Amino acid sequence: MRVAEPQREDPDSLVGILDAAVDGVCQVDCSGKLLAVNRAYCQYSGYSSEELLRMRLSDLEATEGTGTTTRHIQQIIAQGRGRFESTHRRKDGSIWHVDVSAFCCNPADGRVFAFVRDMTDRRASEEVLRASEERYRRLHETLSDAFVMTSMSGRLLGWNDAYQQMLGYSADELSRMTYVDVTPRKWHAMEAEIVASQIIPSGRSEVYEKEYVRKDGTTLAVELRTILLRDNEGRPEAMWAIVRDVTERKQAENRLRAAFHYARSLLEASLDPMVTISAGGKIMDANKATETATGISRETIIGSDFCDYFTEPEKARAGYQQVFSMGYVTDYPLAIRHVSGVATDVLYNASIYRDESGNIAGIFAAARDITKLKSAQRELENTNHEILMLGQMADLLQSCHSAEESFPIITATMAQLFPESSGSCFIIDEAGSLLEEVSSWGDATPTEKHFSPDDCWALRRGHLHSVGFGEFVNPRCKHLRAENAPYACVPLLAHGKTLGIIYLSSYSAFENETLTQHRRNLAQAASDSISLALANLKLRESLHALSLHDSLTGLFNRRFMEETLARDLSRIARIDNPLVIAMLDIDRFKTINDRFGHDAGDVVLKEVARLMMGFRAGIDVPCRFGGEEFILILPEIATKQALSRLEQLRISIGELNLNLNGKVIPRVTVSIGVAVFPEHGDTATALIKAADNALYRAKRNGRNRIEVADSGRSELDRLN
Repeated sequence: MRVAEPQREDPDSLVGILDAAVDGVCQVDCSGKLLAVNRAYCQYSGYSSEELLRMRLSDLEATEGTGTTTRHIQQIIAQGRGRFESTHRRKDGSIWHVDVSAFCCNPADGRVFAFVRDMTDRRASEEVLRASEERYRRLHETLSDAFVMTSMSGRLLGWNDAYQQMLGYSADELSRMTYVDVTPRKWHAMEAEIVASQIIPSGRSEVYEKEYVRKDGTTLAVELRTILLRDNEGRPEAMWAIVRDVTERKQAENRLRAAFHYARSLLEASLDPMVTISAGGKIMDANKATETATGISRETIIGSDFCDYFTEPEKARAGYQQVFSMGYVTDYPLAIRHVSGVATDVLYNASIYRDESGNIAGIFAAARDITKLKSAQRELENTNHEILMLGQMADLLQSCHSAEESFPIITATMAQLFPESSGSCFIIDEAGSLLEEVSSWGDATPTEKHFSPDDCWALRRGHLHSVGFGEFVNPRCKHLRAENAPYACVPLLAHGKTLGIIYLSSYSAFENETLTQHRRNLAQAASDSISLALANLKLRESLHALSLHDSLTGLFNRRFMEETLARDLSRIARIDNPLVIAMLDIDRFKTINDRFGHDAGDVVLKEVARLMMGFRAGIDVPCRFGGEEFILILPEIATKQALSRLEQLRISIGELNLNLNGKVIPRVTVSIGVAVFPEHGDTATALIKAADNALYRAKRNGRNRIEVADSGRSELDRLN
């Protein structure tokens, strides 16, 4: 089979079917141009396939210029099928009579399949029948076609061996039968009409098709032409019919039609838009999915330019040209434009296909809608970005030294995670009775800056509480000032303790829409990360405070004092300022412990520490040095001013009213030793040693007094 242009059917299966047929088979377009021929047709005409594919069916007519063949083709396209006879001229000039049986599967493309049978022998036999019954009988026994003669009532009068073999009956059986006996009932009315309308009036019928029933009960498709025989007076006497078994041809037609519909069904079953494209870029065929993607009917699409249906026509043109040059493309990105203006992102996979001669016949292209894929990719990218942001926030929060340092980090992260929202971070106080706004982002939030934990439903419920995102039952929190603004509160909880809440509000991006589960999960994940970080910071602060403070008095401990003193000395030395260090010791503290017990001693220590905390000013550092000894670091203060303040402290301690469980504890006094930087030492060790020596001197000199290092008398006396 030689194919002139691309077929939609499977070329291999069609070529095999058509070339196996005994009859000539050809395909023509609506103008009669030969598009494809099989071997039998070439043999009948004497032309090669290459010569025939440059011709029209009318070029083979023995009588040129009649246009008969073209008119028959137009009728077949309109009616779907038909048959006609014609006289053709072979390449060597000889005449051959042909019987053409044709059908059109798809009127839209105007292509017609025609089965051409050489009628030369049959015509000759018909002429012989007219000339002489004897010559006819001798001739019909020698031909391969079946012949039968019936009476006008349908009784079988005569037949040849081919007819007998076709039906499988013996001669004796046939002699007792009528045409009704060998013809299925569904054909009776049609044959009666042919006899009445064709055979009786004109003496012959057109070639028509019917079925016979064999002796074994099977049916076979036949085509026949019937000739009327008249007696000497011209009255109808009998009918002769030339019968040909066309079962093979019918099977070929059915296989061809099935192959076409199979290929068509494969195209239509696909959810992806599929088209075939000519070398000129015109669409030759399209499936239903293409109609859906473009909003344009298949009839309009076929014959139009492939590039017209994309947002980037030149890119589409470059794509199919690449297929012709390379043989294929894979995952070629384009966007199909619907008539409504909506664009659909697709990836095209396309390859060339060839005719049986190996020539490129066109392109088969299939598009895959990647809208959901791109949406999923964007969601994945957003999720990855969110995970990265949460990870960065967690990393930064772990590096914070205090909760106050974490608040700007929380604010910046939440603003990026929820760019369409405003929000605030609230932290609960140490007493657990009040939440305070510590940071916010976006527009002003419609919530109170301070409120009770009972005012927030998220804290009551222990999980996210949202209002205005499709929830119709959830009550509004009391800390909200606006009545209609949608919002969500996410509690900050860790280790069973309430730390605060994250408040998120939205006025436009999500108004009247459902808060998606993804955003709920994101808010919860951010809350969990913030909660854990704040809990760790609070724990770290607590541990740090414990490591720096005396557990009994609450004053800084010796370790903190040593670190602070070393740091302050370095700073004071750079700016050339003084620093005073005072060491205090409670006089006769052991007596109190011995007489009143250690609990009484603890009361004394706590009360003295309380006075020292009230005494401190600016950057003064009060510390418990050990036992009943305390140290005060007074940076950037003149010695005279420091001694005056220390004297006031000494007097205040002596006036303390002390009691334990209602039992009065005698008043206490303190001795104080003072050292000044840099006069009495330029290192922490030297200054502490100098102050300690001064303290012992104060003890020796009668207690309840202040002594300055390297001085034999009370500095206070000297100043007085």
